Amino acid sequence: MLTGMKKIVILLAMAAAALACAKESKAPVSAKGTTLLSGEFLSSRIALGDKNGDSYPALWEEGDAIAVYNASTEALIGTATVAAASVGSQSGNFVLNTAIADGTSIKVVYPAGEGYRVDAEQSKVSAADRHLATRAESAVVQVSGGAASFALSHPNAIVKVDVSSSEFSGKLLKSVSLYSAGAAISADGDYARVTYSDPSAISADGTVSAVFVTLPVETNTDFYVAVKLVDPSDSNKMVCIPKKFEGKQLQGGKVNKISFTSLATSDNAVAWYNPVCNRYIPEGGWCYGESSTVWMLAQQNNSVDFDVRAVGDFLDVIRYAKEPKQMQLRTGDIVNTSNAAVWSVDGTKPSKGNYATLNSYQPTIKLEKALSSLNNKHSVHGFWNLCDASGAIIWAYMFWATEVAPSATAYVSGDVMNMNLGGYKGDGSAAEQRGAHYQWGRPFPFGYGDDEKIQVTNTDLRVSSYKMSAENAASIACVDGGSDTPKDWWFGGGHKYDLWGNPEISDTSTGGVKSVFDPCPKGWKVASAAVLKEICDNAEFDSTNKWFTYRGDVWPITYFRNGSTAKRGGSGKALYWASNARNDNHGQLLEFSNDGTIAIKGTWRANACAVRCMKDTDNR
Repeated sequence: MLTGMKKIVILLAMAAAALACAKESKAPVSAKGTTLLSGEFLSSRIALGDKNGDSYPALWEEGDAIAVYNASTEALIGTATVAAASVGSQSGNFVLNTAIADGTSIKVVYPAGEGYRVDAEQSKVSAADRHLATRAESAVVQVSGGAASFALSHPNAIVKVDVSSSEFSGKLLKSVSLYSAGAAISADGDYARVTYSDPSAISADGTVSAVFVTLPVETNTDFYVAVKLVDPSDSNKMVCIPKKFEGKQLQGGKVNKISFTSLATSDNAVAWYNPVCNRYIPEGGWCYGESSTVWMLAQQNNSVDFDVRAVGDFLDVIRYAKEPKQMQLRTGDIVNTSNAAVWSVDGTKPSKGNYATLNSYQPTIKLEKALSSLNNKHSVHGFWNLCDASGAIIWAYMFWATEVAPSATAYVSGDVMNMNLGGYKGDGSAAEQRGAHYQWGRPFPFGYGDDEKIQVTNTDLRVSSYKMSAENAASIACVDGGSDTPKDWWFGGGHKYDLWGNPEISDTSTGGVKSVFDPCPKGWKVASAAVLKEICDNAEFDSTNKWFTYRGDVWPITYFRNGSTAKRGGSGKALYWASNARNDNHGQLLEFSNDGTIAIKGTWRANACAVRCMKDTDNR
């Protein structure tokens, strides 16, 4: 196989490229010192779009170039560009400015250049675009009279997916992906995906076709094909429907057709995958459930049905997520860790550390005890790990019950929750008020600050993927490289700025769209930088209680957990995250102390700090 071909685009006119048998082309006589080559793409009998008789020609484009190799030595003889008169035709003439001796066996490869590969990620403007990045080569031919004729065939597979739907009529076809575990579908491995920057609307009575290139798969293989649709008015509202095709091949040199006509939610082929997501998904991100915090009123026997299915782009889910099978109680209450039997899952009351087997992907979470039996507390918090069949952690949640529901207070910058996430309002104990702590950008809850009994650390844990973050959902990702080392829990290459949906670097940002990693309950999202700036500029210090108040809300001392040691830090301090980062190294936050000093600043993203939620007007 000759290598080093440059990626270029082949124009498929009215149809394209699965190319079957050569046609004879008469080569013109060459001039001295040159070799004349004439060649064409081969006709296909497999439709890609409208037929043109029985032929589906691929046409030469302006600037198309071929590479000519010595078939015996595989040495490059030279390259030649298609003649202007051949542009738009199936047959093309080329002048190679090198004389090749008669009788020399040659092979022609398109495109000329270096670096051709079948990329996993293929981008197009719209589904109407019939250009394909592919590769073609000729059989061995001989030079005679200073000229040669050749015909090109394609070793790669072309995939054409037809989509129509009445259930999703009007939604836009954003992408189509193909996945098979262990199959070499592209140069990047087990998948290929085509994505459209200007997606087309699908309908019940019209078909939108997605076309892309893959490596051939010549053995019977099971594939998933997933169609991703977005709302025309809000691209963050996504539906992604996967179908499974068993024992199929991707035949090289042919168009492999797949039908998604009458696409419906019921086509979803993976029971533990939720095809609907209304939250922003950071690139490559996914989660489990509608939110990572579930609130309920703190009354004995209150319960909520909670969806634990995986959410996100199907390709990322099927490659990296695992099927949820169990839930494990990490702690029944972050304030009093002895409260292990407060919660049950599908009727099972596990003691701390034991597992509850899920009866379905929508288990019932129940509060088994009244607050009066918990030393007259105002709130209780259950930290639960979601686990696979082996008991390995794959996600984590906080189930949060308060005797009075959280409410929204109208601020200038938005409607803000009157208590900390996982905490309680000003008439609770100091420990209850603080709430749970979070590393900036992660959705997982940790202890409330000064409770040394809750061990949540893996020493020097460096997270380099969302999968690794999920598998360590009970652990603060710590670094310890010295006091001047940037402490970001993410070590996957480059800092992430949109994990909580707000990519702005600003201390007055009004917020972004709620992301799948946002830790607040449904209908709420992490407070914006503008909210924290408003507190900084206007809140009053209560010197008796050592907290700040604003519009009747209490902002209590919170402590934080140091991201380099995962131990309690900031005694007498409060640190509250904003939804956006401050710079390359820090998350944006509000910080104050029990001496009344207050400021907008930043701290290492590996530190675990408190969160205040604000109303999500989109109710995501």
